[in-house]
Amino acid sequence: MIGVALDSGQVGWGLCQPAPDDGLAANLKPYRQAEALATIQKTALPALNGRSLSDLKNLAASLDALVETVQVTKALPPAEPEPAPKRFARRALLTGALGHGSSEAPTLPVFETIEVAQAIHPAIRQGLSQALLAAIALERREPLTAWLARAYGYPDPSAAVPLQMPILRGTMFQLAEAVVALRYTVSGANFERELGSQVERLQRFVRQLSQGITGATSKTLRPILHLDMHGGLQALFNDNLGLMLGVIYGLEEAAHPCLLRVQDPILSADIQHTARLTRNLKDLLDKRGISVQLVAGAGLHSPADVAIYADSKAVDAVSLHASRLGSFAALAETIAICRQAELAVYLDGSPAAAIAQLALAFQVDEVIASAQPPVQASVAALQNEMSRTLAELKFHRLR
Repeated sequence: MIGVALDSGQVGWGLCQPAPDDGLAANLKPYRQAEALATIQKTALPALNGRSLSDLKNLAASLDALVETVQVTKALPPAEPEPAPKRFARRALLTGALGHGSSEAPTLPVFETIEVAQAIHPAIRQGLSQALLAAIALERREPLTAWLARAYGYPDPSAAVPLQMPILRGTMFQLAEAVVALRYTVSGANFERELGSQVERLQRFVRQLSQGITGATSKTLRPILHLDMHGGLQALFNDNLGLMLGVIYGLEEAAHPCLLRVQDPILSADIQHTARLTRNLKDLLDKRGISVQLVAGAGLHSPADVAIYADSKAVDAVSLHASRLGSFAALAETIAICRQAELAVYLDGSPAAAIAQLALAFQVDEVIASAQPPVQASVAALQNEMSRTLAELKFHRLR
């Protein structure tokens, strides 16, 4: 927890909650509490001390501009081999002393440690921005959701945001009416074992899941099946889009009558390459009349990352993790990019109270419940927080 103290003595609190380590940006080390405390004291505190909350939008945006100097260890490129001599001594030719350089011991890699300037950890930026929001809510005596919506040009929310509920294979779950999508995430530990060499194992799971849902729910309550592939199709089929097209068609047939989404079927270290291939795959799906939605999620650490997908029209939606973006200002900017490109937005993160309020204020399309068991409790926490916030907003309007 991190707090922002007001002159009145009141304290607004936020939570520095890192995203999963598999979503780390390049050169970003895992979040460690001791290092975070040192960063807050050395970098964040001097930047915030004495600042006014009157211009909170710019104050929050300044958090994403804070940089610190960190040490990074990297391997140096191997030294160039010495060129072979152009002339050889007659004695060397007679004694066979040529060509024995290969017997030398292999060169060990050489590392160097350098200092680089980089933005402070996004979990710190998120926690600080949450604390700033809580502080302004205390100072102005109004719900922070109302302030956020007004500050970024949204109307006051009047209805709860639909939910995505994570599921696991082999576990029972109960569908709440507010759940519009079931989210299954591939672990990525062993794609062939988890999915099958031709994705037949996942297809069988999807068919069984769809049949169970169809038999237990009415048509109006039938959720969408959201498959987070974690780059699994590219891992199995390299860049063969034809094979990916066939697999997605098979998954769509297995999911019927439920609708299907596929997140991150392609995932490489180069986000530009990933977006380009995903756009080509989307074009193939559109030409074949396959209505599966494509979603981008991994590797989205900034508004600029999301803009790559928005500009290329590679996907139908993005799945954002608040802890990867940093402050609520960065989240607001990212959502604005998505709205301009007509991309749906699914929001993930924690704690539930903060994410529910952000989801309501920015009116995202869906909010994702925590995958930490029990999932039903995570769904209930989001529902309760949104109901409480909407009731608070209604009371505030009537005052």
